[in-house]
Amino acid sequence: MAGPDTALAAARDLVAAATRSSLDDELAALGIPDATREEVTASWDAWRADAGRCATLVAGLADVARHRGDPDASFVIRPDAARDDAPGRVAPFYLFALDAPRLRAYLAGRGAPTFMVTTTLGALARHAALHQRVRGVTGVDAAWWMVPILRGVLVQIGSLQYHRVRLGRATLSPRPWYDEGEARRRGPAFEAGAESLGLHVPDRTDLSPRAVDASLATARRELGRLWPSERPRLATCQSWLLDERLGDLVAPTSRLVAFARRFTLVPGWLDGDDDLAYFVLGRRDGGDPTPATRLARAVAQRGRDADHWRVRTGWLAFDDGASPQDVTLRDTRPPDL
Repeated sequence: MAGPDTALAAARDLVAAATRSSLDDELAALGIPDATREEVTASWDAWRADAGRCATLVAGLADVARHRGDPDASFVIRPDAARDDAPGRVAPFYLFALDAPRLRAYLAGRGAPTFMVTTTLGALARHAALHQRVRGVTGVDAAWWMVPILRGVLVQIGSLQYHRVRLGRATLSPRPWYDEGEARRRGPAFEAGAESLGLHVPDRTDLSPRAVDASLATARRELGRLWPSERPRLATCQSWLLDERLGDLVAPTSRLVAFARRFTLVPGWLDGDDDLAYFVLGRRDGGDPTPATRLARAVAQRGRDADHWRVRTGWLAFDDGASPQDVTLRDTRPPDL
């Protein structure tokens, strides 16, 4: 991790050296489409001339450098820039493009293979495409999600993202979790401060059992090198996908149900209505689009029936010995929803 003075000086140098051409080259390497790159880079000179915005960008670059590799560093989950705030909507592109070369070097220096680095940095293009699809304008959906990626504590391997986190610490630690006594009874992997991996499901990813099995197998191999741990770890998931009533709305052979069955659920839940509206119905900024899929229609109907969704936390054994329970990975490929 870089010290505060070093990080700030390096960030100022990055911003000062950046040109429309260099930004365009980096955004192209990150998979951003031509039209989006043209809009983003066309604003750069005027954007950089705004002292306030420039200072915010420098601070963001310094922050990701200062906390690079730190699983305990917290961050703020901010709402995305409003539709009429064009400078705010392009800011995440600048942050990501300017830091991407440093992130590549950091991950490669820790032994991450090229495929992992490339897939991890592909998050910007995916979140930009989601923003364009849902809101109809250029931007980065859930731009705050770029922070743990740029810090090097969240990577993508195959169809899943993996976030290095110590239980009970930092922003994305799973909640709810076992109380102190129950965690102690279950073993060291469950106790506060234990190293763990948070599993996250990217937009439109492949959740077939074969794809998830491949992701987990590769992650167990590669993350043992990237994020070595002296003790066996759990992998946790906190999601509406783990609401056990999901099986009432989709076929028992659904890949969503197969994914959820991998996890042992922790008692309790959080209100998941906003998550369902966001991830399934695509509601942003108060919008109310027409449900386009069978699942979306079922979710919308349940909302009209005033039946609330739940965000559940679940876990599975990531390393051998993490849990006294065996986790069976299914090996069949169910039909699509």
